[in-house]
Amino acid sequence: MPDYVREVLPRLTAELVYGDWEWSERKERKFGWRSRSCPSCGEGSSLPGRFSLDPESLWFKCHSCERKGSPVDWFMLRGGLSLPAAFRECERLAGLAPDAEVPALKPKPKAAVSAPSVDPLPARLWGSVAQAEGSPTALYLERRRAWPLALGWRVPVDVGWLLGSAIRETGRAFPDEAGGAIAFAYRSLPGEGVRALKLEALDWQGARLPKRWRRAVGRSAGLGLRFHAQAAGGGFLHVCEGELTALALAVQARAQGGSGTVIAVGGTSGLRVDSCRDIEARPVYVHADGDVPGRRAVRRLRQALRESGRTCEAVGLDVPASGGSDALDSLAALVEERLGIAEGASGRAAWEQVIAELRRERLCL
Repeated sequence: MPDYVREVLPRLTAELVYGDWEWSERKERKFGWRSRSCPSCGEGSSLPGRFSLDPESLWFKCHSCERKGSPVDWFMLRGGLSLPAAFRECERLAGLAPDAEVPALKPKPKAAVSAPSVDPLPARLWGSVAQAEGSPTALYLERRRAWPLALGWRVPVDVGWLLGSAIRETGRAFPDEAGGAIAFAYRSLPGEGVRALKLEALDWQGARLPKRWRRAVGRSAGLGLRFHAQAAGGGFLHVCEGELTALALAVQARAQGGSGTVIAVGGTSGLRVDSCRDIEARPVYVHADGDVPGRRAVRRLRQALRESGRTCEAVGLDVPASGGSDALDSLAALVEERLGIAEGASGRAAWEQVIAELRRERLCL
């Protein structure tokens, strides 16, 4: 170890040890990778910092499974090397040992991983959720142009209104000025039990608080859980990041007489093949947000699906990056700009014009 610290470690760099990863600068000298998953827990993310590295000490850390260590630990973890072989690999990269002296061992077979335990809290909270119609959730969806309640369309069953008192009973801090939260249910399949919830605090008028409060209850990323905005059977599978975007895509699909399933995966870390695993035969359309991490995740998912033999197209990559433009923004812009409706207004006639225009121009789907 003294020789390693004195002679080997000063000659190593992040590029030598972790050179096949994409890096993004973050908080002084911290870096996070975007392009692959953790070799220990399998979790990957497009978010900088999910897997971080100190380029001076070269210690790494996964913020999902809390695995951390030095370059020696990295080669033992990723390459299945013994401790002496991992030291010799570091010496080789530092130019202090020939390649032939490094015996590469076969990776050790991983122990069987048990199925993730189910958190009972999301299902228990969902039991207290009220339907969206007639609640602040409905007002919020109208304000965001995410769903045309004025047309008499019922909100998908996985959207509801959860009183703040139910959230406080779990011991979680919740803003006093909020009446409750809009709740989005995440399941593996339509009709299965709720495995995770996404919550956002609203006042009694259906407006977000000046200081936004958003929480996830239960684990959704990496388990193939989805929010289902529409599940009509047959047709295409449309995949996006956010729940409101999924609702907007479902509006456009219905307006054009389409069928299929529209799902949200809860962010870039959910844009994975396992989110599409149970719909084997359907062509997939992945809808990109306007931010750079989301577009990278969409490209990776498209490539992975095509390599697995699935038909997949990416929608929105040719639109200039805007920091967040997506299907929801397009629908809201159609309501606001073409019909001249003021913020917060709604009405059947306005939505009928929007639906007629969507049917005529087939704007997105």
